[in-house]
Amino acid sequence: MKKMMIVFAAILMISAVSMAAEVKIGGKIWTQTGVNIETKGLLDPKVKKYNVTDFDVGISDLSRINATVLIYGKERGFVEIRTKGDIEEETKGNIIEQAYGTVNLGPGELLAGQSESLFDLVWGRTVWSETPLLIGWGKAWGGRIPQVRYSYGPFKVVFAKPDTTEIQPDRIIIIDEATGKTKKVYKEGVTEDIQHAVIPRIETSFTQKIGDIGSVTASALLNMTNANKKETGWDKGVTAVGAAVVGEFAVDPVNVTANVYFGQNIGFAVKDENAKYTYTARYVARKDKVYDATSIGGFVDAEIAIVKDISFCLGVGMGLDDYANIKKLRYDKVAYFADLRYKASPNMTLIFGYNGKHASLDYKDVALVNGVNVFTAYSF
Repeated sequence: MKKMMIVFAAILMISAVSMAAEVKIGGKIWTQTGVNIETKGLLDPKVKKYNVTDFDVGISDLSRINATVLIYGKERGFVEIRTKGDIEEETKGNIIEQAYGTVNLGPGELLAGQSESLFDLVWGRTVWSETPLLIGWGKAWGGRIPQVRYSYGPFKVVFAKPDTTEIQPDRIIIIDEATGKTKKVYKEGVTEDIQHAVIPRIETSFTQKIGDIGSVTASALLNMTNANKKETGWDKGVTAVGAAVVGEFAVDPVNVTANVYFGQNIGFAVKDENAKYTYTARYVARKDKVYDATSIGGFVDAEIAIVKDISFCLGVGMGLDDYANIKKLRYDKVAYFADLRYKASPNMTLIFGYNGKHASLDYKDVALVNGVNVFTAYSF
């Protein structure tokens, strides 16, 4: 009888939660149609520069489908799936971008799962596939990462999965299969198992409202790793630290978003599609020393209401990555856009825009792309 009462009570509790729970389905679908012109032959002195023109129709992999679980009107769970876009080549298929749950804990709220990084959590307005949301082009992004987050009013702190890709060894030791002898080779790129986490990745943010016109958010991150000498032959550590300030303001008829970031060894947060030029720390074996990389950048964009349902947007983002102790290997990048937006319905916005990007390595052009496109942004 006692067991039956316990089972009956459990059923009642589950039924009560089910009656109080609500699931909302939402998302956004972005398409891009237009002409993009890319300049080729920029780094080869033997080749005369030439332009390649591409006409494309595609779905951006920034498109999302999500489900929000509300219990008694408060968000308690969230799952978001990224749709497979044919614009971004690296997309392999549908993947879960976010999945987390929340619960009240003490005076604040605890979140556990995979969610947005707190570092520089603001988005640009351009949806162009070459510089989506200005990520890597003036907008740093810490990614969507496994984490435990505690929020108390305007203050948030995160303990997240560490990043172990922020160092590039300039040479590693391997065995020559032909001779069986040890040889040294230079290797470009990041080897994830070179570094091991010392502490969790720590992020914090604080938001201050500015009257009725907007808010300012300051955020910071700390990521520390170290190499094992028996594994690599050296035992140097790498500290990645970054800070960002974001401002969002609305004074009719203008909405402005601006940010600035600065950091050391934060290549994982500021890389663009030319990731090989976005520098992280580098270990130099002949000096047994780690050289830190510095990154600085930011963007500003604005949306100006013209008449009902029509607005004009423009913006620019810039970034600079450099080694503090190496004269060369300076990577500069800038992205820019201007567009006209028509809100055709509460769910659909049509965007007619011009977009461009330019990047240089040691003041020599490495990327130059311009495009005129029509975007559809559908949200539900």
